[in-house]
Amino acid sequence: MAAPSNIDANILEFIERAKAGGASEQTVVGMLTARGWPEKDVYEALAAHYERVMGMEIPRRSGSGTAAKDAFFHLLLFWTLATGRSGGCAGVSADRTLAAGSGDRDTV
Repeated sequence: MAAPSNIDANILEFIERAKAGGASEQTVVGMLTARGWPEKDVYEALAAHYERVMGMEIPRRSGSGTAAKDAFFHLLLFWTLATGRSGGCAGVSADRTLAAGSGDRDTV
């Protein structure tokens, strides 16, 4: 199985030799990231290595971007419910001004 063209050949060769020499994945990732390689690139190269060794493609998860978006919206929803106001901080300052008995409506 051929390596994807977007993976640097230097990383692939290093991984091949390091794994042949008995280095762990943790060691390989640590060495390459310490030398400035982005972690994502290193893991993609490791995946390409294992695809070549096993002779099959590593399965990809479909829809992987939706979990983070859903978590954000749930957090936003719960925060809104927890504060008890839809106006957020602006509602708090208006309540404090009115509770202080200020007759000047321009400060609200």
